[in-house]
Amino acid sequence: MIVDDNRDAAESLARLFEILGHEVHTANSGLAAINLSQSIVPDVVFLDIDLPDMTGHDVAARLRQESWGKSILLVALTGWGQEKDRQQSAASGFDLHFVKPVEFDKLVMVLNTGANIRH
Repeated sequence: MIVDDNRDAAESLARLFEILGHEVHTANSGLAAINLSQSIVPDVVFLDIDLPDMTGHDVAARLRQESWGKSILLVALTGWGQEKDRQQSAASGFDLHFVKPVEFDKLVMVLNTGANIRH
């Protein structure tokens, strides 16, 4: 699942992942992401931090509260890259923190290796 309020960015990344054979769903707000995740139960969530209705940190914390949310891989995709931002992501339940723009190869590596690269 890709969560980003920039619809073009979310859809572009989704199309690239689909070309590689992955099933991808997108959401453009925090609430939409929470609702969608309840029905699809994603394996991996690429989640922007700066969303219009709630922060990605709030979304991550909500997802981690679900019984199925403890095992998903949560990846922050954000423009915020200072050490305090990375620490806040880890405290919110993110497994990985990438600063935009991210090389596509790194994102593919996340999909291919999954839980093996958690911190």
